[in-house]
Amino acid sequence: MNTPAKSNNRFRFCTLAGVEDVRLAGSNKIVGRFKPTLMEFYGPPNRRLVEDFLNWPSDVDGVLHFTRKYGPLQISPVEGAEFDVFWHPWTLDQRKLRSLWRQKTFFDLNKRERSNGTLAFRNGWLTYTAANLYVYLYMDLVTCEAKRLRICKRADCPYPYFIARHLKQRFCSDKCAEWGQREWKKQWWTEHGATWRQERKQSKSKKKGGKNVTHKAR
Repeated sequence: MNTPAKSNNRFRFCTLAGVEDVRLAGSNKIVGRFKPTLMEFYGPPNRRLVEDFLNWPSDVDGVLHFTRKYGPLQISPVEGAEFDVFWHPWTLDQRKLRSLWRQKTFFDLNKRERSNGTLAFRNGWLTYTAANLYVYLYMDLVTCEAKRLRICKRADCPYPYFIARHLKQRFCSDKCAEWGQREWKKQWWTEHGATWRQERKQSKSKKKGGKNVTHKAR
């Protein structure tokens, strides 16, 4: 992930990634191995991985799919090494980052996690290589503007964690925004509908009476 375009600092961060043969081994254990050649992973194009991660399904199938696509969270990549992860710790890591997102407090990494990464100048960039995918996700979170970290106002939104494009944005998508507009209209009609209908009825009655008087004067 690169720094925002308006930043004067050429800083980016990544982690090493690449997995294969990832599969379930029992009811909640996932096994696999790192590829013989690992690649630097800077995140998916045009979005932040942490946004996907916080909204990711946290059942066993969801964790399996995430691990197949991106790798294990807390294991430092080693070329060709096997790994195993369990469903429950993955969900705890997700809850932890969700809590940081809601509270906007970013002091969660311990000393070992911070020190295991590497920092170097490469191709004109100051590049931090995170020790594992969890540290990468943490960096992905803390480099967001805190004021743009939002939770969709639609209570049953399946993907509630989002980064606001503008500071007045309250919903994650147009679909949820449309839902919010419908809810606002329903609430308005509940609170003011009877008064509005009565005033409209009176207004129509006055207009009708005015037309009758004009007709008789002619």
